[in-house]
Amino acid sequence: AYNIGNGVKEEMDKKFYSAAMGEIRNTLFGFIESVDAYALGKPGIYRRLDSKEEQLKIAVKLGLNIPETCLTNNPEEARQFILKHQNVVAKMQTGFAIYEDGVENVVFTNVVSEDKLEELDSLVYCPMQFQKKIEKKKELRVTIVGQDVYAFEIDSQQSEDAKVDWRKDGVNLLTKWARTELPSDIEAKLLELLDVYNVDYGAIDIIVSPQDEYYFIEINAAGEFFWLDNLTEENLISKSIADVLCDKALRRNNRILV
Repeated sequence: AYNIGNGVKEEMDKKFYSAAMGEIRNTLFGFIESVDAYALGKPGIYRRLDSKEEQLKIAVKLGLNIPETCLTNNPEEARQFILKHQNVVAKMQTGFAIYEDGVENVVFTNVVSEDKLEELDSLVYCPMQFQKKIEKKKELRVTIVGQDVYAFEIDSQQSEDAKVDWRKDGVNLLTKWARTELPSDIEAKLLELLDVYNVDYGAIDIIVSPQDEYYFIEINAAGEFFWLDNLTEENLISKSIADVLCDKALRRNNRILV
């Protein structure tokens, strides 16, 4: 998606560029959406799953725990939320990087302390998601393919850089993830979550508190899995994906009109 329309900007009048890119994207995604073939997730599904608000709403309706959340561009509302909960993390709605002097700066999840309250005034220009910080016993990455559930855990607190967001030290933690079992009720609710979205792939992030409470954080429609796949015997996640794509495993009702 990042290379769509690559080179167009240099070839046309700048005033038409934004409109042309909109047409290019809509046409490309429209064709992909219209193909009469099974797909793990079409563009429309990815767009729907981009809504963190709906993810959290559905998770709550399914009986999953979520951290107390405030999504706002109102600086005062954010201040009151931070003062109420003391330990709060801030995160963006989408994954992106900021490029400065050719250097890529990825925006991770960060703790917001009270000494940062005065910096919230600029929030009015760009909303953010604030959540009560959940103390971590461990973090889970749950990859679901069809009806197959692959849960892995990591003690992210073993690394200073990974304590708030394990991705900050993700490379050093690659081989430290371990297969784990989910409580049966949590596994059932996660499978139901994919039923609601009618998709056969999802990578789900979960925090387990010291009290063994499971908190749903988010589901990624195209979340990475290779580093976990390499920790399984015979690359089981890849095998599950192949089985679903080849119609050798049970699929959800991704209806194709013929």
